[in-house]
Amino acid sequence: MSPTGHPGAIVSAKWLKEHLSDSKVFIADATVHLPDTGRDAQAEYLVEHIPNAIFFDLGEIADPKNPLPRKVPNEALFSEKVGAL
Repeated sequence: MSPTGHPGAIVSAKWLKEHLSDSKVFIADATVHLPDTGRDAQAEYLVEHIPNAIFFDLGEIADPKNPLPRKVPNEALFSEKVGAL
């Protein structure tokens, strides 16, 4: 935890459970699966997820110009997608 009392971007499951009803807590489920697993992260999110969590599709923010899958986007695209949350 920082000196300001902010826990940081990543917290423990215990901390999250204790703060699920805190209106200042934002939970993004950014689960991804490797293509050959046959699993669909968004479909799994719809079946079960942490209460109040939103699904953040990392595939939608991947760099569209990079031939490799799920590569970090440029700053403008990332800011646009995160800002839309």
